[in-house]
Amino acid sequence: MPIMRLTLALSMLVIAASAPAQDLAGPLRQGIVEEDANRNLDAAIRDYQSVLTRFAEERKTAATALFRLAECYRKQGNAQQANAAYNRLLAEFSDQSELAAQSRKALGKPTMPPPPPPASAGGQVIKPLSTEVRLAQLRALQERLDIAVQNLMEVQKQMDLGAVGAEAGNDAQVAVIRARRALAEFEGHRDEVRQAIWQELDLARKSLAEEEKRYQLGLVPRDAVNRRRLAVIDLEAELAGAEASK
Repeated sequence: MPIMRLTLALSMLVIAASAPAQDLAGPLRQGIVEEDANRNLDAAIRDYQSVLTRFAEERKTAATALFRLAECYRKQGNAQQANAAYNRLLAEFSDQSELAAQSRKALGKPTMPPPPPPASAGGQVIKPLSTEVRLAQLRALQERLDIAVQNLMEVQKQMDLGAVGAEAGNDAQVAVIRARRALAEFEGHRDEVRQAIWQELDLARKSLAEEEKRYQLGLVPRDAVNRRRLAVIDLEAELAGAEASK
């Protein structure tokens, strides 16, 4: 009877931890409020990082509970339920390498070798990124976007005062767009990447038109116009590639 109560409790814990945790919704909503309503990007970043950290902890807790559940079934002599729990762990929590290895051992399955790291076009081996490295990169990209947004706001103030021209404003907008695009690429959001390319291309075309006017007035050399034109051509090529990958 005590073991039955234990397995029931562990089953409920697995269900609660493996599903999207309700308490993660709070900081996520707060992050969105800070980002969109309060314009407090530092606070939003902290909220989003909290969600990511707690989600990783939830998965580890759920995997541990599922493994202990399998162990309880095994100690009861209930091989069918034990094997089902071990197999579920392998299917849903293969990223928890230690518990996955113990589950394979319990099932009598051979240890799975790690997949070979992908190679670049030049044959150079690229090691897969750990969770810690990915989180560090995500934080860096978010901070880069935060800085770009702050810089754009400062440039806009200077433009209002007449201290800088429209070109400085365009460059600051491009920096924000590129930071957002880098973050979208990292997170695999293809639609946002395409949108960012469209936005940068629109600004590049406007800059090209302005540079051609300045060239006609004799204010800039021809190579300045050519540089703007090449930037437009490169972005058009990137956009074509992004559209083709839909």
